[in-house]
Amino acid sequence: YPLYFQSRQEAAAKAEDFALIEETHHYLQQHPIKEKLSNDYFLKSIVKSEIYQQLS
Repeated sequence: YPLYFQSRQEAAAKAEDFALIEETHHYLQQHPIKEKLSNDYFLKSIVKSEIYQQLS
């Protein structure tokens, strides 16, 4: 993850690096977890859950 940091100073420097922010944006657009962060996926995962199934 391009914006990972280990200190406040490093975080501040990265927050001002617009090229790095753009790189991170593209990284996240291509990352496989993107699908799992959608509202639709979240709702479907609740509906498919064992707990939800036991409620009906």
